[in-house]
Amino acid sequence: MDEFFAHLPMQVYFKDQDGFLDRLFSLGFKRVFILTDRHVAMTCHDMLGSIQSALDAKGVAYRLFDGCAPPITEDKLREAVESGRAFEADAILTLGGGSVIDAGKILGRLLYEPADFLSAWLKSREEPPFKNTALPVFAVMTTPSLQGALNEQALVYDDDDSRYIRLKDESLYPDAIFISPSCYEHLVKERLLYTRLDIMIRAFEIMQGDMNPFAYDRAKLAFEATLTLDSIDTLGYASFLIHSIGAPKSVFPLHQMSDTIESVHPRTPHNAFLRDGVLPYLEYRLEILDEKARKDITTLFSKTPYASVDLYIAFEAFVNTLFTGDVPTTELSESPSEYVVELKRLFPRFEALSDEALYEIFKRAKE
Repeated sequence: MDEFFAHLPMQVYFKDQDGFLDRLFSLGFKRVFILTDRHVAMTCHDMLGSIQSALDAKGVAYRLFDGCAPPITEDKLREAVESGRAFEADAILTLGGGSVIDAGKILGRLLYEPADFLSAWLKSREEPPFKNTALPVFAVMTTPSLQGALNEQALVYDDDDSRYIRLKDESLYPDAIFISPSCYEHLVKERLLYTRLDIMIRAFEIMQGDMNPFAYDRAKLAFEATLTLDSIDTLGYASFLIHSIGAPKSVFPLHQMSDTIESVHPRTPHNAFLRDGVLPYLEYRLEILDEKARKDITTLFSKTPYASVDLYIAFEAFVNTLFTGDVPTTELSESPSEYVVELKRLFPRFEALSDEALYEIFKRAKE
């Protein structure tokens, strides 16, 4: 797949590393603070090395901070702020997935703000009275999931309450994103399969929702790409399509359930619940699929080995084909009913499914 450029709230460069770095250099930054975690620094050392070489060639100073392993906590952020401030950084560059980009967003916003602003923001959930312009953040993505990079939010894990805290502010949008599917080659196979399933469900939700034709067409393209995936580039492209639509989170009740699991068990891979919950979830959602979406999705499946006049059977065949070996199971310590309560607490306006339907999905995912 060829490289391309897109302008959203931020600049997006697909497979165009030169364009991405030109953007950074054209703005005249002299001291770049690179955020990553040790695992990414080792597995993506070629990408990291090429970025460092480009910075060296332009005479741009940089400092590497590799302490951003998930989950991102207030202590980790304070350590990064101290290092970045001592370095006198004028730009942030992140290399990693969602946790690293979240850390970079917060660092860019708070690096030169008063030291107590971070704690105040986490406690009140209200933006502090910022005194300075946020530093620009340039994100190099090493995972296909782009949701964290394309929004104005960041998650911080609260060790005391065992909960994620969501910070939100327009200044948290990154300046530019570089998507290179070659970075995904270090990921284990199951991680890519989870991403494929995630994109498909998001596309399904958009197609069956009340969305504009542009969003519908993008979702349809992403859906087709996940069914007929022929390369890692295609996965990266499908991820870009689905995450650039900007659909409201409430469109994805299954993902809200997954967020509920993760809020209680932050180290449990949320994709495990996505896998376990997707088929019982689809049983409910397929009932409200409109005629156009049903026809389009049936046509897309008809081009694959999973084709069936019964869409549930087609989805079931697709999901079962993805996960043919032993994969980790979701460990839910609470009862399903307690997860429903937690879901309502996290998402007070959640109205997509009844409590009974939610309970049944949690229960079946736990079996």
